[in-house]
Amino acid sequence: MEEMYVEWSRQARSALEKPVPVRFNRGIRSVIVAGMGGSGIVGDVLSTLSSNYSSLPVITVKNHILPGFASREDLLLVVSYSGNTVETLRVFDSALERNIPMVAVSSGGLLKTRAYEHGIPHIQLPEGLAPRASLPSMLYGVLKLLYENNLLNIPFKIVEESVDFLEEKTGEAMAEAGLIAEWVHRSKGLLVISTHSPLESLGLRGKNEFNENAKIPVKVDVAPEWMHNDIVGYEEPFFKDFTVLEVVDPGDRVGVMLVDFMRTIYGRVTKSFHRLVLEGGSLLDKILYGSMVFGLSSCKLARMRGIDPLKTASIQEYKKAAGAIFSA
Repeated sequence: MEEMYVEWSRQARSALEKPVPVRFNRGIRSVIVAGMGGSGIVGDVLSTLSSNYSSLPVITVKNHILPGFASREDLLLVVSYSGNTVETLRVFDSALERNIPMVAVSSGGLLKTRAYEHGIPHIQLPEGLAPRASLPSMLYGVLKLLYENNLLNIPFKIVEESVDFLEEKTGEAMAEAGLIAEWVHRSKGLLVISTHSPLESLGLRGKNEFNENAKIPVKVDVAPEWMHNDIVGYEEPFFKDFTVLEVVDPGDRVGVMLVDFMRTIYGRVTKSFHRLVLEGGSLLDKILYGSMVFGLSSCKLARMRGIDPLKTASIQEYKKAAGAIFSA
């Protein structure tokens, strides 16, 4: 599993070398990304990047319902690494009925089959990866599609340089991941990822990685929204076994100060802290660096606990039940 994360720069480079499967000849009002779990995080990251680099809104759908506002003026990206995610396939079918422009992204499965049957453009992902470890293949494939269709105004130089950055920082990410894994394993409290806007998607990515790979529950606190609700929950908690992983962008002075303030509140209930300072020059660099650290540290923690990070028994249990649930 760790080897999949170490190969991220190679995944990204390969995705950028592939030709774009479609060109759009008219304007697009918004991009809607439908996906679940490790595939759905692509939409979260795109939304963060779009907010910083583009005027085009990116909306993420992480369920089985195509939004009522979706129309032929929008572009729907249907992302499922396996191609068999039941919720995502339902969104795909709804979009077919409403004639909404689509691009499918998968390594195969029913999504690929249905896309070819209905003449829907398809981005081919490499096979044999864990969905959550295939983030660069999905993200960079979609970034290239949007860029070449003038739908996301991220300078392509930033995208290309982020691949070199990933390669250069892999060793450093592995070292940082080892420190985090050892600290979490030693602390054994409820892991809280404490961060600041615009790093919401990275905080969520970290939660998902520790959930799936290390098999532990995780809470994500994002400032400044945290200061208006969650903060009060630390006044009289039932227990005080918290382990706080702070994630900051050192170039964001306000963000760092917000997380510093959060520590003053957490410090009333725990003394267990570790700070991950994100590396990189661009926001894309920082999100990918943090994501790689989360992936590697959650795998290392799983190994310390004697757990296989690849196995997701509860998800498989749900998938067996999902067919009956959604056909009811």
